[in-house]
Amino acid sequence: MPTPVSTSPWFAFPPDQPRYPVLKKELSADVVILGGGIVGVMTAWELAKHGMSVVVVEKNVIASGDTGLTTAFLSRVPDTSLPAIAKRYGQGMVNALLSATSSAQESLFNTIEQEQIDCDFDRCRSYTYSYEAGDKRMDDLWAVIQQADKRTQRVNATHAEATGAPIADAVCMENEGRFHIRKFLFGLLERPQAKKIHIFEETEATAVTVNEHGVIVTTPHGAVRAKKLIVTTGLPHDAFAELRPLFTHVLTYVMSVQFEKKVPISDDLFWDIHHPYFYYRRLDDHTMILGGADTEVATMDPTQKPFAELSRFVTKYFPEKSHVTHTWSGSLFLTEDELPYISEHPHYADRVYVASGFSGNGMVMGAMAGTILADLVRHVANPYATLFSFTRTGIHIPKPQPYPSASSQQHSRQKTPLVLKRFFQILIPLFYIAILILPGYLFFTSRGGLSFLNGLEPPIVLLLIFPLVGLYAFTILWAQFMMGTNMPYLRRLFPWILRAHITQGIFVLLFALAHPLLLINGIGFTSYVHYEFVGKKLIPYAVLGQISVFILMLTIATGLLRKSKWLQNKWWYIHLLNYALFVFTWIHSWNIGSDTQIGNMKYLWLFFGTTGVLSILVRIGRALRKRFPKTVSSEKHETFTRVASIGDVVEGKPLCVSFNGRKVALFHVGDYYYAIDNTCTHAGGPICEGKMEGTTVQCPWHGAKFNVTTGEVVGPPAKMPLKKYHVRVRGNDIVVRL
Repeated sequence: MPTPVSTSPWFAFPPDQPRYPVLKKELSADVVILGGGIVGVMTAWELAKHGMSVVVVEKNVIASGDTGLTTAFLSRVPDTSLPAIAKRYGQGMVNALLSATSSAQESLFNTIEQEQIDCDFDRCRSYTYSYEAGDKRMDDLWAVIQQADKRTQRVNATHAEATGAPIADAVCMENEGRFHIRKFLFGLLERPQAKKIHIFEETEATAVTVNEHGVIVTTPHGAVRAKKLIVTTGLPHDAFAELRPLFTHVLTYVMSVQFEKKVPISDDLFWDIHHPYFYYRRLDDHTMILGGADTEVATMDPTQKPFAELSRFVTKYFPEKSHVTHTWSGSLFLTEDELPYISEHPHYADRVYVASGFSGNGMVMGAMAGTILADLVRHVANPYATLFSFTRTGIHIPKPQPYPSASSQQHSRQKTPLVLKRFFQILIPLFYIAILILPGYLFFTSRGGLSFLNGLEPPIVLLLIFPLVGLYAFTILWAQFMMGTNMPYLRRLFPWILRAHITQGIFVLLFALAHPLLLINGIGFTSYVHYEFVGKKLIPYAVLGQISVFILMLTIATGLLRKSKWLQNKWWYIHLLNYALFVFTWIHSWNIGSDTQIGNMKYLWLFFGTTGVLSILVRIGRALRKRFPKTVSSEKHETFTRVASIGDVVEGKPLCVSFNGRKVALFHVGDYYYAIDNTCTHAGGPICEGKMEGTTVQCPWHGAKFNVTTGEVVGPPAKMPLKKYHVRVRGNDIVVRL
């Protein structure tokens, strides 16, 4: 039986990948939204409908957070105890609450149908049920909900028998729904109206400044200035830490179960009245999605086995032959009455708005939040806004503490001054362009300009420019080689450099293949294979060029397929052949190229060779430092901090440590110790509380996996790597350096 996939089935399609750019400039907008889940997207959609300019900043990618980990119930029933709400606020609150969710639900349904979004949407019923007849809790629920929503009915086991669910007593609601959340959001964003929304993915808000004029959201490579900010990040952003105590973080666990025959339940929504409760629905004719075993993060018991609880539920109530295909978990953020806050910040009136605390009804209430927030921002009266304001619970929110400004954030995160960084970000591309122009300029200058090709037949022209193609094959190879050997430094300046590096490799290959093909076109294949185009003494250099083309094809194919299972742990060793490739190609071009023997081209080639060798030496030096760490005596001027003793770190078990105000996860693997950031880049989960397997650690919140030796992501839903720290052993002490 196959091992379950550790993510939700929603990520199978549309695929979980970036679709929008990283923010690399400064922008201005009417509104900036932090968070690209259903709340952020629906709010942006509503604002765009009214002609406002909107920028959405997402730390990972759209719909990759808890929105992508939902079970996608489209229910108007709030995920709270309605009898408790009636007792605390009165029956009128329940009536208004169901009116708000009903309006939002119908608006969401209309959007799907009017925009013709193909998202597996269907209307259905929902059942809130007890396993026992005569359950007083069902009486209490019925007493308040029948007054608030006339589309409800009380059903018993006989009436509910056709559902296949273990229902003894239930409240059934008509006109509920279900859909595929990611198909919906991406379908919505493809509509013409959404083109007004500017979305930036893999863009973290590193600083937020609120002043009398509006807000400034600073990211690693850009900034957004806006009149208003809307925070839709689940748990509010660090800049608004004063709001975080209002929410209790709970993890809910979900799995999809595939039955050998048809799913034994009707195509409806189900949840029981236990605490915590179980909830489930059909995904397709053979698959059920089941959730439950909710656990408060602050009181998590490491011995708890939530997926085992879900499996026991399936075995007990649906014993038909089945197997688990997916397992995942999502975050719920609960307020004290388990209703969300959708309101302006009490200390930043008319500048900052917050939406959080949706409990288990993030789909319908997320859509509702979009409408309410859009109205609040536009100063339009919304009949439901007061239901979800911070004033509802009468809770005191302290005055915000000063949050680091953009300049202080940049100073703490970057060793390179900003002005110097900007200088290199301009200088390096200009230098790259100049290098690309130079071989062509020198080639044609040495021949008196383009006129030497005038009047010649095309085959002769191709033969005459074949050396130029070879010159460019090596020039682009040199640039490719310099990128690869200096990648750690270049990534600090250009986050996109790895993609450029991969793309450029394809151009190297195209030029490298075109070079001999042009020669063959001019002299014939027989002359080429017998090396009649060079003297006998130069034949070894011609062979070296042919070997280089083969190595190039091998290394580029390896790089493109590096994520394949059979290459994941081996591709780098093959990729090291690039060092031989550079040396072989330089020797080939230096000895066999007529242009590299004379004039200024000769000095350019000497420059290429010298810088290439220096880069190789630097790369070897980095590898040696990693393989053979410095001794204690050589580190006396480096700032290392003791974080633990050797005996504190058990192999295969992460250790939580703190130093210099940072939370770090420490690992013991074989003969080495490693340290990476303790905060998951997906949703902030504690890495040091995760399970370890080999060199992989899994975040305990949503299952993202990281390589503990590098910090790189090896499993979804995280996209960005974790920072790795330098670790040394001094006697019995483990020390860490920033």
